Amino acid sequence: MMLSFWRVSGVLITAALWVGPVSGSEQEYYRGKTVHIIVGLSAGGGFDIYARAMARHMGKYIPGNPSFVVESVQKLTELRANGQVMISIFLRKDPLRAADTINELKLIIEAYPGTVPVEIEYSDGNGLRATLRSRSLTLAVNSTALGELRSLLGNDSVRLQRGSR
Repeated sequence: MMLSFWRVSGVLITAALWVGPVSGSEQEYYRGKTVHIIVGLSAGGGFDIYARAMARHMGKYIPGNPSFVVESVQKLTELRANGQVMISIFLRKDPLRAADTINELKLIIEAYPGTVPVEIEYSDGNGLRATLRSRSLTLAVNSTALGELRSLLGNDSVRLQRGSR
């Protein structure tokens, strides 16, 4: 029993000496940064409480002393039920396809009626941007509707994001 204690102690001391002191580049990397801890369960639950308790003290033990923020996230089904999700569509100026794109977009929105609001952001490429947020323009959030939108506009132009009604 005593022999295993000395072996473990020796291994720990060797590891501590082998790692050595923290280099300046590691301290500079974390200095002034914020580390986000994302808890995928309900706020106020056990994991959330432990994460917040740990985050309060973790900065002291990391070189550069970063600050920590704990965020509780909800599942998409919960967000959708609460009306906290919206579909964001980004349109770029394309004079050759402008009318066709708008008509196809209209057809997709009419084909998949739902409860999720749609936000349309338009950019002409010269710095002019306009955003349309409509409570009456809604869409169903399903893979078919999102797939059609992404095939029409591109993957980077259609995204789900947190929003409010």
